[in-house]
Amino acid sequence: MPGCVFQNSSSYTSPLFTEDFFVQLFKSVASHVPDLKFSPDVQFSVSFVSPEKIQSLNMKYRQKDMATDVLSFAGIPDENDFGDLFLCPEYIFSTLADGASEQDQQGAIIERAVHGTLHLFGYDHLHEDGWEEEDGEKRGKEMSDITEHVLQQYSSLR
Repeated sequence: MPGCVFQNSSSYTSPLFTEDFFVQLFKSVASHVPDLKFSPDVQFSVSFVSPEKIQSLNMKYRQKDMATDVLSFAGIPDENDFGDLFLCPEYIFSTLADGASEQDQQGAIIERAVHGTLHLFGYDHLHEDGWEEEDGEKRGKEMSDITEHVLQQYSSLR
């Protein structure tokens, strides 16, 4: 069974988000990705971080000096390391309407976690200057479709 290390250094806490939760989410996303193969002992990490920390990571690795919602850093699947996912709950919440419920907040985190997990699986999407891949439009649609399918499984949280 995949393994997850979950760390929370942000100010947001919720009993919903645990290592087991993220393992189930990983498996759910993986079940919608054609031809994805990984070892049952694959490892990945999920970290909730502050806006300052995600801004620092964004600057260091993407040369963008601003906070963001999610960053994904692919690991080495042949070595059972799928990578690291960093989520910034405070930034994610800033994109929601004022007074968003706890359920809306959790749904937004789940949606961004699915998005980031798809990046770990090799999916990409639109960039400022167009699609990154020749088949980018198809891959972008697949990314959107997979996200919607997975979110339906967690619809009670949306």
